[in-house]
Amino acid sequence: MASPAALPSPIDLGFPWGKFSHPDGGRHFVGDGRDQFLPLYRHMLDVAACFLEIVHQPVFRARLEGAAKEKLSEGQLERLAVLVALHDLGKINTGFQFKIFPNSLSNGHIGPGWHMLVKSELGFNSALNLAELENWSKGLKSLFWAILNHHGKPTLNSTTGALNNDRLEHYTPFQGYHPQQALTNLWLQIKESFPLAFSELTQPLPNVAELQHYLCGMTSLADQVGSREIDFPVSRPELSAPEALRDSRLRAKKSLKKIGLNVQQLRERKQTDLPAAQLFGWADKTSPSQMQEATAHCSNHLIILESETGSGKTEAAFLRFQELFEKGEVDSLYFAVPTRAAASALQERLNKASLAFLGTETILAVPGYLKAGTAVGIRLAGFEVSWPDKSQDKEMRWAAETPRFYLAAPLAVGTVDQALLAALSTKWAHLRASALSRALLVIDEVHASDAYMTQIGASLVQDHIKRGGHALLMSATLGAEARRKWLGLRPSWEDGEQGILERACAVPYPCLTMLDNQGCEHHQAMPSRQKPKTVSLSINTHINDPMRIAAFAAAQARDGLRVLVIRNTVKQALTVFDAFEKLAGADNAHPVPTLELNGVRTLHHSRFAVDDRKALDQAVNALFGKTATTEGAVLIGTQTLEQSLDIDADLLITDLCPIDVLLQRIGRLHRHERERPKNGRQARCIVLTPAALGKKTFQPDKGSLLIYGMGPPRGNSTNGGVYPDLRMLEQTRRLINKCPLWTIPQDNRFLVEQGTNPDILIQLQKERARVVPQWNDHAAVVEGYQCTNKKEAGHLVLNRKAVMAAQLPFPSDEIVSTRLGLANLLIEFPSPPIGPFGNLLTRIMLPAYMAPAICPATNGKASDLSNLSEKDLTPEILSPLPKILEDDPRTSHAKKNPEEIVFRLGQAVFYYSRCGLASEKSFSDEIPPDDET
Repeated sequence: MASPAALPSPIDLGFPWGKFSHPDGGRHFVGDGRDQFLPLYRHMLDVAACFLEIVHQPVFRARLEGAAKEKLSEGQLERLAVLVALHDLGKINTGFQFKIFPNSLSNGHIGPGWHMLVKSELGFNSALNLAELENWSKGLKSLFWAILNHHGKPTLNSTTGALNNDRLEHYTPFQGYHPQQALTNLWLQIKESFPLAFSELTQPLPNVAELQHYLCGMTSLADQVGSREIDFPVSRPELSAPEALRDSRLRAKKSLKKIGLNVQQLRERKQTDLPAAQLFGWADKTSPSQMQEATAHCSNHLIILESETGSGKTEAAFLRFQELFEKGEVDSLYFAVPTRAAASALQERLNKASLAFLGTETILAVPGYLKAGTAVGIRLAGFEVSWPDKSQDKEMRWAAETPRFYLAAPLAVGTVDQALLAALSTKWAHLRASALSRALLVIDEVHASDAYMTQIGASLVQDHIKRGGHALLMSATLGAEARRKWLGLRPSWEDGEQGILERACAVPYPCLTMLDNQGCEHHQAMPSRQKPKTVSLSINTHINDPMRIAAFAAAQARDGLRVLVIRNTVKQALTVFDAFEKLAGADNAHPVPTLELNGVRTLHHSRFAVDDRKALDQAVNALFGKTATTEGAVLIGTQTLEQSLDIDADLLITDLCPIDVLLQRIGRLHRHERERPKNGRQARCIVLTPAALGKKTFQPDKGSLLIYGMGPPRGNSTNGGVYPDLRMLEQTRRLINKCPLWTIPQDNRFLVEQGTNPDILIQLQKERARVVPQWNDHAAVVEGYQCTNKKEAGHLVLNRKAVMAAQLPFPSDEIVSTRLGLANLLIEFPSPPIGPFGNLLTRIMLPAYMAPAICPATNGKASDLSNLSEKDLTPEILSPLPKILEDDPRTSHAKKNPEEIVFRLGQAVFYYSRCGLASEKSFSDEIPPDDET
C-alpha cells in the first residue's frame, strides 16, 4: 500500500485518534490547519462516562441489576465502564488510523477489535494484560462480544475469519506508528481513570447471558450519546486521563438531561396531586373510575386490563404511568397501538396529559413523521432536523428524529411495531430493548395481534418484566388462551385439566388480570361505569349486493339514523361507496350526507395520503363523534373505523368477522349519551354473511369467500383473508342466530370464549366434517399456518438466554419484520401536486402487495423490494396524461376519472382519488383486506 507522502501520521499527533472532523464536512485529511482530531482515549472515556451516568439513574440501574440477577457494586460498575470504554478498541489498528489519508491503508474497527483480543499472534494480549482481565468474569469473552458489536447488530464473518497477509499489515507498525505501543499507552490511561475496577476487593462480574445482552444495548446507547458532537466536540483542551473522565462525566450528565435520558428535571417539574379532570380535560370534579384507580395502583409489574370500548382504558394507562413515575419505578412511557393512524390520534391526546403532568411533550414514534408535541420538524441535509419553535425541551426531540431512538423518549406514542423491533434479531434491537427497559410499556388492542405478532410481543413483554420492568396490556376482549400467552403461561390444555371452558367463561368482565405469588392467574373484577346496552343482531345474506346494502343504509339515514358500514376489504367498501354515490346522484337535490373532506364526499380506509388520512380521521369525529350534531348520515369504511376513532352510531352494518372483532365494532354503537331518533333507540347490528357458509354442504377449501376477506390463502398464494379461520366465522354466525340480543358488557366474556375457545372450534369442525370432510383439511391448513407463523416468529425472536458470542448471528439473508408479509413503502413526492381534497400530496403509504409492480423482477421478495433504487421510489406525475401514454391500457381508468392524480413508480402506474390509492391491478383483480400498519 502506497505511503501518504508529507502527511502527518497519528504518531505525529502524539496519540491514536478516535474522532476526526473538518469544517467542510469531508472525511479525509486536508492539511490546511483546520483538521481536527479527538484522541481515542477521550472518545472511549466519553462513552464510558455516558454509560456510567445512564446506569446511575435509579431505574436504569435497577434494570441493569435485574439483567445481572444481583446487586452490583461501584467497583463492578466501573469494570463494566472499562469494558464499555474498550468498545472502540479496534480503532487502534493501523488500517483505521491511516484511512483518512488518501491512497493509504483502510480498515474498520469492530472486527479488528475482536482479532486484537482473540488472536494472540498479533501481540496485543500483553498490552491489555488479558490474563488479569480473565479474573473479572467467567463470561469475559461474551462481554467483549457485547461491547464490540455496538453498531446495531453482531458482525459475522469479518470477526471470525482467519487473518491473511494483506490484513496482517493492519496490525503492524507503519510510517512510525506502532499500534501495540499505542494500546499499551491507552490501557494505562484507562487504568488510571477507573481505580475501583482494578481493585482486588471488587467482585467478579456475573456470568449471565441477559447481562451481556443488556450491556450490548447500553453500550450502543452510550456510544450514540457520546458521539453527539454538540455535547462532545472533537476539538477540546488536552487533559490527563482522570481529568478527562471528570470532564466527560460532566458533559454526559448535561447531555442526558437535555435529551431526556436523565429525567431529574421532569421529576422537579411534575405536578403532584394533579386532579384527573385537569390531566385529561374532563368536567370539573370528575374523578377516575374504580377501574382506572385500580389499574393505576396495582402492585404487579405485568397486568392485563380488559374493559369495553370507551370505558377510559387510555386514561387508566396514563394514570398508571403517573403513579409509577412518582414512585420512581419508571422513567418513561411507551404507548403502543396497532396502526399509524391510531398512534397519530392518540399522540395528540396524551400530549395534553404529559404537558399537564410533566410540562413536556409526547413524541410520535411513527417512521415518516417528525412530530413532538404539536411541533412538526423538517428534515435537512444529512441527519439534521429543523424545528420551528423554541421549546424548552427542544433537545428531547432527539428521540423523535431517528426511529432507533423512539423507545428512548421520556414519553412516546407509536405503533406496536417499534416496540416489537426490540425483541427481534434485527439491527438496533439491543439498543431499543435497553432504552425501553426504564419505561412503562403499554400495548393497546392486544387482541388484534395475530399468532406471529403475539409470539413476538409475548417474548418482548416477558423479557421486559424479567429485568424488573412494568407492562400494561389492554383489550376490549381477550380470549383465555391469548391471555395466558401474554402472561407467559403454558396453554391450558397442556395441563390436561377439566372444565377449562367453564372456568374461562366465569372470569369476570371487566377485570384486571395478573399473576399471584404462585404464578397463577388472578382476576380482579371491575365495575363498569358505563350503562349496559342491549344490541339487537341479525344475519343478512346479501353480502354480495352492494346496491341493496347502500340503499338500505341510505333509507335508514333518511329516518335520522347514523349508519356505520364496515367491510372487511377495501374493494368491498368501495363497491358500497360506489353504489351509495350512484343513489346520491339520482337524488342530487337531497343526497344522504356522508363523510366529506373539504366538500368532497369519500369513505374511510388506510390507503389515503398521510395528511389526507389525518384530516379524514378528524372529519369522522366531526360527523359521528361525541360532540357531533349529525342526524341521518352514512359512514362507509373498513377496519380502520373500529379502532381509536370516536364514533357513535345508531346502526352498524358489518361483514361477518370473529366474535372479538365484532364486539370491537359494536363498541361504536350507542357510544355516548344523546337524544336518538325513535327507531335508533335500540342499538342494531346487521351482520353481512355469505349464504353459502351456513349450508351443510359448504366446502371451505374452495376459496369462495376470499373476496370478503374470509379464509386462508389458496395454493402457493400468500394473500389469504384477514380472517382465515372459517370455524371462528361460522361460530360467530351461530352465536348470533342462537342469541340475537346481546347485553354489553355483561355478555362479553361468554361471547368471546364461546367464539374463540379451541375446544369449541374443534367441536364445530368435527360436526361439519361429518357431512363435508374438507372441514378437517381446513382446520389443518389454518392451524398449520398459525404453527408456521409461530415458528417463524420464534426463529426471529432474539434469544436473550443465549450467550453473546460469535455463534450468535442475526439473519443476514432476509428482512426481519414485525408483521407477516412485505413491508409497506412510504412514497414521498419531491414536487407535491394538489390532491383530490385540495391538500398537497406529500407522502403516501404504498401497500406491500402493490409494490412488486414497481419492478416485476423482484417477484414480490421483501429482500429485493428493500433494494429498490431511489429512482424507482420517486414518483413521476402523469396527470394530465402525456400524449405518449394516452393509448397505454394501464391509464384507461384515469381517462374515465379525470380528477385523479396519476403517477408512475418504476414500471407501475398508480392512481390517487377521493377513493384513495389504487393500481391498475386493483380495478380488475381482488386485492387483500385493509392492511394498515
